Amino acid sequence: MGKAFGSMILTLAGVVSLAAAPASGRSFEFSLFGGMGLGRAAGQAVHEDTWSFSELTRVWERTDIRVDGKTPPLFGAEAAVYLNARLGIGISWATWNDSLEGGSDFRFEYDRAGGDGDSRQAFWADSGDVRSSAIGLNVLYRLGEGRIHGYVTAGPALFLHRLDLDASFGGGLTDTAEPDEPPIDAIRIPIFIERGSGSSLGLDLGAGITLQVASRLGLVVEGRYFLCPESTFDWTIPGGSFDGIFYEGQIEGVYLSAEELSYVLDHRTLSLFRFRPSRFQIRVGLKLAVG
Repeated sequence: MGKAFGSMILTLAGVVSLAAAPASGRSFEFSLFGGMGLGRAAGQAVHEDTWSFSELTRVWERTDIRVDGKTPPLFGAEAAVYLNARLGIGISWATWNDSLEGGSDFRFEYDRAGGDGDSRQAFWADSGDVRSSAIGLNVLYRLGEGRIHGYVTAGPALFLHRLDLDASFGGGLTDTAEPDEPPIDAIRIPIFIERGSGSSLGLDLGAGITLQVASRLGLVVEGRYFLCPESTFDWTIPGGSFDGIFYEGQIEGVYLSAEELSYVLDHRTLSLFRFRPSRFQIRVGLKLAVG
């Protein structure tokens, strides 16, 4: 974050100095883009806890929650002013929506004082989506001249995210009314993030080629990398009635309130959901030059 903020300050300082330069050769360009993101955005969280009760000497539970984003289409626009034949400044906007798919990998073990125990595992599918937008302030530099020429662009970007996700984690549950030989089983606990919002400051880096198809109209192909810091989101856990998932008749119809389940949030045995939205994008667009 500190490096991104420093880059923003340097970019703004450059913009101020360039704006004060003579306007010789000044021109304006407006671009519209569409394309696809390459690589996968990803998010993860972990629940892990170890506890004991009476002759249950060790109960261990762990859920690894991981989702990956599909390759999404994207849309964007950019307005730039060139202060001379090569150097310009611009404001860009892009938006894309990742459909999230993945699952919760649950493992469960317990040991009894008498030497008995067991270990089980389960997997549950998770799903959701995250909409991201990036607003960038960039410096652009033309490489070469003529009908076909290249360019590079770089600058700070403000990223905005809105996340919706349905997931699960597993937990062991025993009957404390029977301390001599308490029954035990694991339960599946639904969790979700609804309209979780976040923002972060990152970088927008790109390079492209422009093919002039008319005097003022160009076809643009570019690669752009959006470098965005990891964002974190907190979970919501509703109460409900739960049955055991491994041993029939051991645990049935046990109601746990949202306040009881909030233990995992208060003690952080369930971590925040961490989402990494950085991605490389291939974009194609039209560029209109004025002046």
